[in-house]
Amino acid sequence: MPLLERLATALADAFLQVGVPVAVLVAAFGWLQVRHGDRLLDLLARRARWAPTVGALLGVSPGCAGAILVVPLFLRGTVSFGTVVAALVATMGDSSWVIIAGEPVTALVVHAVLLVTGVVTGYVVDAVGLGPSPEDLAAERAVPAVRRAVATTSGGPWRRLALRAGPGGGPAPPSASEPSP
Repeated sequence: MPLLERLATALADAFLQVGVPVAVLVAAFGWLQVRHGDRLLDLLARRARWAPTVGALLGVSPGCAGAILVVPLFLRGTVSFGTVVAALVATMGDSSWVIIAGEPVTALVVHAVLLVTGVVTGYVVDAVGLGPSPEDLAAERAVPAVRRAVATTSGGPWRRLALRAGPGGGPAPPSASEPSP
């Protein structure tokens, strides 16, 4: 069997073993979001103390769909930063499918360890107050890009450049106090 044919066979097998289950899981999450989206979000908002556990449960699901769902919830201020950390610590991504197919018992043990580690890490992050809060994110979205550039620079030419930017980031018209170039 030529090398190219072996490679094509391996790629096709990998696609079928990983791609199809990933598509099914993403479709299931999408259906849940469409069918129960607002109720699930309201439940998470009302039961915020359970959010890192829910994040880890979503993260430990095979594939990356769970982690992909948690990040936008954080950016909208629905869940805490600890919830995102819990989901990302608990996830194995698409490599989950490989270990499930090859060693199901080992996969169960690894996923259990990841789930516990994700939950604990998420609650620790929230307890210590690491990461931005939802209020910080809302305030950052409210600040225009030019003001944010001024706030993050320490002065010098960058400050002058940011202050001179006009609406939309383009050059501002020269003022009476600044000489024209």
